[in-house]
Amino acid sequence: MAATADPYTILMVDRGADDAQIRSAFRRLIGRWHPDIAPEADAAARAAEIIAAYRTLSHPERRRQHDRRRTADPVPPGAERRQGERRKATIAIAGRPHRSNAARVAIDMGWAAAALTIVCVALSPDLLEWQRAKRTAMLVAQARPAVVIR
Repeated sequence: MAATADPYTILMVDRGADDAQIRSAFRRLIGRWHPDIAPEADAAARAAEIIAAYRTLSHPERRRQHDRRRTADPVPPGAERRQGERRKATIAIAGRPHRSNAARVAIDMGWAAAALTIVCVALSPDLLEWQRAKRTAMLVAQARPAVVIR
């Protein structure tokens, strides 16, 4: 089955078709296009498309994934899914340009740095006092008496 082929179109069923309708359409079409029965040269390729479409629609999870993919990111007719220009294009989402994961991480790191700076400024008097106490403690520990009394 081609990347842009729609299994609903291949089996000629509606998107809301139930399992019985899908099975009936599959049996009707495979009976018509089976390579042992059909005289056409492209019967084997057509039968393979029908079988692939039936496998997609008969399995509930694959059908759900296919429907989700079609509604979320429709592919224009005649276009392949992995086109270079299409992947490089800036996609506008809610009026903002699409950002890569690296850009999102950099923005998040920037916000984290800003938040850390604000916390440090708010706590700076306490930090300065702590540094003074630590420095005093180090000076006292390093001081040696000049005369040892025994």
